[in-house]
Amino acid sequence: MTGVNLPGRPEGELIAPETSPRIHVGEMAGVVESLFKLLYAEVERDLPKNEQITHDILRVLISMILYQLPKERQLPPREKDRLLIACKDYIDGHFMEELTVEKLAERSHMSLSGFAHQFKKIFGFPPIQYIIRRRIGEAQRLLFTTDLSITEVSVRVGYDNISYFNNQFKRFAGMSPQNYRKSKVGAHQFKKLNKLLLHHPI
Repeated sequence: MTGVNLPGRPEGELIAPETSPRIHVGEMAGVVESLFKLLYAEVERDLPKNEQITHDILRVLISMILYQLPKERQLPPREKDRLLIACKDYIDGHFMEELTVEKLAERSHMSLSGFAHQFKKIFGFPPIQYIIRRRIGEAQRLLFTTDLSITEVSVRVGYDNISYFNNQFKRFAGMSPQNYRKSKVGAHQFKKLNKLLLHHPI
């Protein structure tokens, strides 16, 4: 996200690295859902001068996130948790490479079963599923922001087997990479929101 400048935070940082990125909106769930629907509806309408409206909606959403953060249970500052956070950061920077749970567990100085259990407990997904989701998320970004071929995208995110990539993408995205790229909704929303944030810093 560009254009975010919060007091006491580096540019572009919404929450501190040690803060859990999973935020439970609780009683605000209905309001948050309505705001997201309104945001997407305004982006889709693509009317002249409606960028300020979508920008204001986005500001409200971010304000609600910041309001909820003090109520969230922070990750305990134990050595084990610090190692797991460091491991997740490592995955985020190397998910396109060949990673195994065994090597990640060794990196975290934990047993295989203990690592897998604790990783899911803290981050919500087993390590392998987290890696796949990071890869598919990057593939989605590349598909609607570049003109790379689907084969090139597959290789970029760590899949040498195009058939396996197609299967994994469809499993997590609900459609094939080709159909995803053809979808005007995703590409249109991304371009409009990106333009919005560039022209109206938060």
